[in-house]
Amino acid sequence: MTELPDWLPSKLEITEASDEVVDTLYQIFDKDFKQNTSTYGQRPIIFSLGKSVKGYEVIFWHLVTGDFHAPSVDSLDLDRAERLPWCAPTINHALEGIPIVWDHEESGGKIRTYIWLKTANYVVILQKENVAGQGNVARLITAYCVNKEWGRKSLQKKYDRRLK
Repeated sequence: MTELPDWLPSKLEITEASDEVVDTLYQIFDKDFKQNTSTYGQRPIIFSLGKSVKGYEVIFWHLVTGDFHAPSVDSLDLDRAERLPWCAPTINHALEGIPIVWDHEESGGKIRTYIWLKTANYVVILQKENVAGQGNVARLITAYCVNKEWGRKSLQKKYDRRLK
């Protein structure tokens, strides 16, 4: 495997889904995004609270399953879940030159920021917003392991069409 940045923590080693694994994952999410303020530049990271599913925020479930619809322990995507510890550090170190970072206009006109840690096959996607009462923020949209060639090609195409 390619050398990873020093600031990137070890991924978790998850062999099977369980309630205990979900609890461990949620502790990481809570520490990184609820208890501490992760930032992209000067923008604090926020996330949509959405409805709670089994006591966990919808964005948490999305980060570990890829799903937004009432997931369960059985729907954990182990590749995504194992890399949850990478999400906040990748955002926090995005402007240091190691991840590839760009803005892309999505269909519908939304501008999303891609933070691609290419050497680790991992991407975090944010959306810059100005939220009343909070100012300029970056909304956490998703993060996932880019473990398929078509996924890497798709990201490369978005990079090639990035906003200048």
